[in-house]
Amino acid sequence: MKYTFLFRTLLVVSILAFWACGDKDEDKGKDPGPDIASLPQFDTSNPASQSYVKEVVPPGGSSGGSSTAQVVSTLTGKAGLCADAHGHVWSTAQQQPTLTDSEGKSTLGKYCGDTLLVFESRLSGLVPGKTYFVRPYATYAQQTVYGKAFTVTLDVKAPVFPPRILLNAIPEITANQIKIGVYIEGNGGGDIQQHGFAYLEGTTNDLQSTPEFTPEDMKFLFAESSPDYPALKFGPYTGSLPGPISGTLTGLKPNTNYKVWAFASNAGGISFTQSPFLFKTLER
Repeated sequence: MKYTFLFRTLLVVSILAFWACGDKDEDKGKDPGPDIASLPQFDTSNPASQSYVKEVVPPGGSSGGSSTAQVVSTLTGKAGLCADAHGHVWSTAQQQPTLTDSEGKSTLGKYCGDTLLVFESRLSGLVPGKTYFVRPYATYAQQTVYGKAFTVTLDVKAPVFPPRILLNAIPEITANQIKIGVYIEGNGGGDIQQHGFAYLEGTTNDLQSTPEFTPEDMKFLFAESSPDYPALKFGPYTGSLPGPISGTLTGLKPNTNYKVWAFASNAGGISFTQSPFLFKTLER
């Protein structure tokens, strides 16, 4: 009995020693990385180096019903240490999001250097009406360094569309000017910030009866509206809508073709008359 008990005791001790050696051998294969206190950090003391929101792009265009935000952070560097990856994590539920409990993240790749790294991330797929908690991060082997959390708030705004414009009356034309009136049906859901008339000068040819158009005629005829054309601008629209606007384009050349567009703009963009008004000034 004594020898049997002794044998069993030695067997258990041997198995435990084997396991312990196996754990140590396995741990040797893992790289825990440097101590986290010695790693580069995100500066939280200097306001100039702290994270901030650079730009918020509202829903629309290729983004559909979601928003994007451009954020900036600064990571201190240290000679001989390389971050395997860096970027930002974000969440609506976690005020201190991490790589394991975030709703989204950006991954900007490796960084090696002993200087400050100022980097930007684009946060995509954000939902209007929500507040996102965002943190910069940098990973070093098995360690992750996080910066101070900050917020991105997306306001909900009603969609705004450019106003619709219609011709209001027969224009008055002389050799050097055109008086024209149009009718604005509505403001498209947002205050009209600018309105007026834009125009483009053409040739002196008779475009109604010319059998063959010159290249200059073709260029003029096919030209589309543009906010870069000369324009008569009136500023914000303060009248009641729907309502008319009118203006006189002066300093024009005699016996010359002109295209004229009425325009109005609000937060949703700029709107021109769907088709231009084609006029020819009188001869002197």
